[in-house]
Amino acid sequence: MAISATGPLVLAGCAAVATATHHPVPLYWALGFHILNDVGFANVLPVGLALYSRAAPKGLGGMMIAVYYVHLFIGNTLTGYLGGLLGTMPDAKFWLLHAGLMGIAAVILLGARLAFASSLAPGVPDDLRPASAAGA
Repeated sequence: MAISATGPLVLAGCAAVATATHHPVPLYWALGFHILNDVGFANVLPVGLALYSRAAPKGLGGMMIAVYYVHLFIGNTLTGYLGGLLGTMPDAKFWLLHAGLMGIAAVILLGARLAFASSLAPGVPDDLRPASAAGA
């Protein structure tokens, strides 16, 4: 999630450069955004699906995967709402809002990992757990 949050930071920088210079920006700004956003999402989606399927009670795995996809629907709906703000605020602030929300989500996910690591990964020996979760 933290990797994905750097994508909108690139677009905020792009918007700041465009505002300061009043010139079109090169395409590599968009390429940088897509690489960072896609790498971050590629790390979130399969890990989230694996976590939901592993932590689901027996017989409810399929339903929990559906719940995972419902959360993606809700997130994309929120993104659509935020997209409506594009013309109402400065471009750099618009992208910084996205990055900030994604950063908050990353912190929440890190907190959930620290709080629930032992219950979400039962049976993992302490020597294979990350240092922050060992002995918890």
